[in-house]
Formats: sequence, structure tokens, C-alpha cells
Amino acid sequence: MLASRQLDTGAEHLRSMTDLFPVAGSDHALQLPLTVEGICTANPDIAFANRTFVFAGRSAHASEQELTALITVLGGHLHRNVGELADYLVVCGTGSDYWAFAGYGRQVEKATAMQRSGHPVTIVSEDDFWEAVAAHGVQH
Repeated sequence: MLASRQLDTGAEHLRSMTDLFPVAGSDHALQLPLTVEGICTANPDIAFANRTFVFAGRSAHASEQELTALITVLGGHLHRNVGELADYLVVCGTGSDYWAFAGYGRQVEKATAMQRSGHPVTIVSEDDFWEAVAAHGVQH
């Protein structure tokens, strides 16, 4: 399950993660093991029309071309990188073991930084994305 995937606990990654996940009342101490639980929005309301989607990792259910076509049919846009235009970051379960978030990487790091600075990017799980697709009447 996506939420139970543990984060890389290497020393260089811990330093960057303490900025993202400070523990109140401590000197940036983290409780290990870390998981991505709490990063993805719970029960998100995903709209497609005029919205921009970015995928972190590879989808287990569709190729990039299929995702582009699907999101376009639903009225949205697919971008490769998180930026000011991003409305949603979809966190997939398939990624690189070398990424800082053990499969989610710099896209999640950038999106959480954007959230902290006030940009309303919503981080959602791939499962929630596919549920929203189905709720819009599209079968994949």
C-alpha cells in the first residue's frame, strides 16, 4: 500500500526531511521509521476540468501517453514537473529507489515546499486518482 512505504533513512536524506517534517517540541528530531502517511490528502475531491496533473513515479495502470489522453478527455492537462501551474501531484507506487522519498522523490519534496509557501497543490495517491477517474464515468 502506498501509505505504508517507508522513506529512505540515509543521513543525507534525513537532514532534508527534517525541514519538511519537523517534530514539535524537539530539535528537528524524527520518529523512525518514516512513512508517506499524511503527505497525501485523505479523501481528496479531484476535479479534472482546467486542472494540471503531475505524476511522481510511474503509474502501475497506464503509460504516460495513456495518462495524457485520459486527463485531456476529462478536461485537464498533464505536466512532467511540479511547478506553479500544478494543481495535483499524483504519487504513484512505482518509482526509483534512488529518489529522496524512496520512490516519490523530488516531486513530492517540491510540492510540500510549495504547500508551505501557500501554493494550493494537492498531493494525492494514485489509488485516489483512479477512483476519481471512475467517478467521472471513465473506465480504464
